[in-house]
Amino acid sequence: MAPMNDGLREASVEAEVEGALAAMEAKLERIVGLLEEQDARRQDLEEVVADVLPAVNGMLRLASDKLDALEKSGALELLPLAGRTVGALKSPRAAKPLGVLGLLRALRDPDVAQGLGLLLDVVRALGSAARVAFTPEAAAIVIRRHRDRPGALLPVLADLMAEFGYVDPSAVQLTADELNLSRAEVYGVLSFYHDLHTDPPAAHEVRICRAEACASVGAEDLVRAAQARLGLGIGEQNDEVALREVFCLGMCGVAPAIQVDGEILGRVDATTMGEHLAGLGGPK
Repeated sequence: MAPMNDGLREASVEAEVEGALAAMEAKLERIVGLLEEQDARRQDLEEVVADVLPAVNGMLRLASDKLDALEKSGALELLPLAGRTVGALKSPRAAKPLGVLGLLRALRDPDVAQGLGLLLDVVRALGSAARVAFTPEAAAIVIRRHRDRPGALLPVLADLMAEFGYVDPSAVQLTADELNLSRAEVYGVLSFYHDLHTDPPAAHEVRICRAEACASVGAEDLVRAAQARLGLGIGEQNDEVALREVFCLGMCGVAPAIQVDGEILGRVDATTMGEHLAGLGGPK
């Protein structure tokens, strides 16, 4: 019986060893699988980071450029004063904005009136100073803000105007690619709206209203005076000034009206037109 018992015992030991080896092999395979899975995840993460990092860096550069432009313009120094003006123009009841009569009463206060003018200056400064130099990378960031929304084309073009002051021709293809449109579709909208421009902005902009109300009381005289003074045709510009037409500034009651660097002026004639355009550049 002893030899048989020894044989059974050896077989049992061999079975236990084989079972332990099989279990160890299975665990090693699981470890290898986990390591491979972790490596794949790491590679996926690296790819995501590599894809996102340029956009993040582009956004940081864009933000930095905006802050630099605002600082150079002096707009940042005006913001606290403008904030106090906004507070002064709020109704004490439930912090609601003032009505028309309340606003008129508030404007009797010279400090409030001066502050409101300051606030308008800040808004203009922020609008122009926040613009940065065009780059395809910065444009791509702007376009992707609207990529997934329906009817994104016009908001994209408007944002490009706000960011850079114009829509660079190279942004047409970028927009078409991001929104899955043709170049013709993008350019059709870009060329239709007068407020969308493909040239870098001039230092100053003059707009003359040529709608019916203004045309009936001398708008064409203003056009001729501006063209002679600036040496530009309608729709033309140089580094110093751009001359554009617009159809209605909402000032029909004081026509003819113009807009110079964002400021709307009414009851303009050929003489006062020259005064408003003084210092904006002209024929060399």
